Amino acid sequence: MKALMLLVLGLTLSGAARGQAKVTVSEHDAFPPGWTLTFLDESQWDTFIKLYHPKTETAFTVLDSHVTFIRDSYATSVSDERLRHTLLHEAGHAQCGCTSELEAEKFAKRQSAR
Repeated sequence: MKALMLLVLGLTLSGAARGQAKVTVSEHDAFPPGWTLTFLDESQWDTFIKLYHPKTETAFTVLDSHVTFIRDSYATSVSDERLRHTLLHEAGHAQCGCTSELEAEKFAKRQSAR
């Protein structure tokens, strides 16, 4: 079984439970072994945005650290289908080891077709 760590930083238990509950085993399997998904509350999201400068409002992946950050307010407010696509897109970055949005999107579409 692959090891995928879910970290929840600074979230209330109810918020963390809602965000994590929407992440299913199929999304976990899309990430390489040992990859970490981290849900961030709004304060942490703002801090990490300033630190990494991604151009996103939803989620982003830091390849060198093997971690994907997910905005908890996004995860808990969008449909399961939309969140699944976002996670598969981020898994695409992890799988190709690249920042190419095109490659990440291709991966997400291939995984969605399964």
